[in-house]
Amino acid sequence: MGDGEAWPELAHRRWRAKKDVPDLAEASEGKLKKASGQCVKTFVSDEWTLEYDLALGPKGEDGHFAGGLAEDVYVAACLAQKDEPINAGLETIDNVTESALQEFSCLKDKAVPTGNCTAEEVLAANVYAKFGKDGVSKAIAAQYLAERLQSKVEKQQLTAPDLRRTLPKYLTEAIDYVTGA
Repeated sequence: MGDGEAWPELAHRRWRAKKDVPDLAEASEGKLKKASGQCVKTFVSDEWTLEYDLALGPKGEDGHFAGGLAEDVYVAACLAQKDEPINAGLETIDNVTESALQEFSCLKDKAVPTGNCTAEEVLAANVYAKFGKDGVSKAIAAQYLAERLQSKVEKQQLTAPDLRRTLPKYLTEAIDYVTGA
């Protein structure tokens, strides 16, 4: 949410904010009990949504967030938002990416601690707003994010250990579980 913008009442919006869930630990525990069993194991976010968590990154042992994929998730959301014009040849991926990087830089500069939230949490909330407020397709953004990360790996700008350090703990635990690592 932008500076000074009031949050719409929950009854008047199709999305939820982290503040709408009074006890995240209790909500997570309920999800775990409901979905786990037999050979299935459930991994639940400690924070909020996948997009928010990817932007925020993992919480370190010191309680601070180490930094996540905020820039990449934001760029992917902007690309998803412009997917139809990109596919119609009216926009290019490079131009949308360049514009998104400039927007992200401004968001990052304006992200300051507010109330109980760290600057990283404010930034992650602003990244998530592309999905919650702007209605960007999570599925299309996920495809652009995968392409963006793959490209960084191919250009040797990102390694597997680097990526692992930026992913929320529940995601790395889920990956380890299904791969037997």
